[in-house]
Amino acid sequence: MRKILVCSASRSERGLLEIVKAELDKRSDVEAYWHDVLNVKLPHIQDSIWSFQKSLLNYNPSIILIPTDRWEMVYLAAYAFHDGYVVAHFHAGNPSTDHPDDMNRRAISCFSHIMFSNEESHRQNLIKLGEESWRIFTCGSTAFDDIEIDESLCPKESYDLVLLHPDPISLEATTKDLIDTVQAIENSENVIWLYPNRDRNYEVIVEAIKRLQIKSIHIIPENLARPKFLGLLANCKRAVGNSSSFFWELPRLNSKAEVIRIGHRNCALPSLTKPQVGASAKIAEILATIPIDDKLRRKKLIL
Repeated sequence: MRKILVCSASRSERGLLEIVKAELDKRSDVEAYWHDVLNVKLPHIQDSIWSFQKSLLNYNPSIILIPTDRWEMVYLAAYAFHDGYVVAHFHAGNPSTDHPDDMNRRAISCFSHIMFSNEESHRQNLIKLGEESWRIFTCGSTAFDDIEIDESLCPKESYDLVLLHPDPISLEATTKDLIDTVQAIENSENVIWLYPNRDRNYEVIVEAIKRLQIKSIHIIPENLARPKFLGLLANCKRAVGNSSSFFWELPRLNSKAEVIRIGHRNCALPSLTKPQVGASAKIAEILATIPIDDKLRRKKLIL
């Protein structure tokens, strides 16, 4: 029985991978398990590693699926790779930015034996970085598979949806992004503001949100279930901030919504208007059937 350990470190990652996990659970030849790393701060990364070690001992996975570009995942990918596990990278090769997320994504790919890209241009990015082409599978994004929408949090009136993540490199840049965001919504009659990722400098945004004096602002501090988050996306009049969901899911869910991009984070992401569907099933099939042999395990870069 092949065992797959599915890792996540954020609300958005968990949402994107739940459909892959569901596809794996349908199979009789695979057992799939979660390993969540949530709200970890850098000084406590050793706790994350210890928790990961426990999951490895408990499940002894055949393949570890590591997503996207969170810095917590870099540690897990490096540890798993050097401890002899097969690592698969989900959302590999996405467009470059000047944000640390891009460095994290590259590092995770370097420690991965299998890579899943969203589109052909992302696959080419990986090849340019020295990855062997046969290891890369272009499957599309699971963001467009089996979309479930819960509109229970949506107000009857039109509203702006704000999701601003911090710039972990610069407090000055985070502050500027925050000022630009507030200016963008200062005349809005109805605002829903979601808490950011817990990256470095996120406290600046959280404290500012608490002090905002904007009429009819509703703050949502907790991590939302994906259907509720998609419901807010699908019904907003404007999306303000730097969330990747504004450029991935939003064009399909709500093509009339205006997007106001703030700062550098995710600035290189194009809005997708013709997304591929069925990615989850394709990824699950590859994870379940790819031969785990010496060729797969002997990773090399073509430089």
